[in-house]
Amino acid sequence: MISQTSLAHAFCIDYSYQTRKWMAELGYQDISRNFQVDTGFLTRTGVRRISAFAMYQIYPKSDFLQKVEPFYWGYHLYDTFSDLWESFNIFVARLYLPRSIQLRFEGIAANEVYAGRRFGTSGYGVRVQGQVFKQLYLQLFGRRSGKVYYDEEAPYQGYGYRAQASLLYQPLEKLALGLDLTYSDFYRSADRELHVVDDHHLTDPSRSTSTCSCAASWNTTSTGAG
Repeated sequence: MISQTSLAHAFCIDYSYQTRKWMAELGYQDISRNFQVDTGFLTRTGVRRISAFAMYQIYPKSDFLQKVEPFYWGYHLYDTFSDLWESFNIFVARLYLPRSIQLRFEGIAANEVYAGRRFGTSGYGVRVQGQVFKQLYLQLFGRRSGKVYYDEEAPYQGYGYRAQASLLYQPLEKLALGLDLTYSDFYRSADRELHVVDDHHLTDPSRSTSTCSCAASWNTTSTGAG
């Protein structure tokens, strides 16, 4: 796809390949500094990005370990405003177990360009999800990674932990109960001082954050002859 506004431009190209065991994708994107769109929103301009994805599917002869999917996804991005490169590379091993349970291990080698500087965002994490019982679905996720204090005048390097838990319980066919928990914190690398992080903004320099949400639904849909 090519789009151009006066002297501005945006260009992207993608290639994909798939067989029974292999999946692969390559892409390139180029967005000029002053490119604008009338019908959408761009979070970032002035970038050139190369992305890649590759996954191989392994089928062990085991009743317990049913499938293994090692895969890689990443990109290398050139920021034309700061004349710096940033990259994101995630290496994952995803295991499929009985009861539709998935176990995922990930390692991240990454950095990010912000306010003309490069910050480390590498980390590691684990995720497990699946149908624990017939009526109970559970998902758990945890990650430790480098983070950025997003202040254009005085950004600095940090790191932190993020944990999430989601539970869906369906005791009846028409009744479902859900619970979501999220924890996130932020430490300044220079002195390991704890700060609060709300997505990409520092909200309170005194403690970490956690959130909780609950939901319940009742399905009243019925079928029958009228």
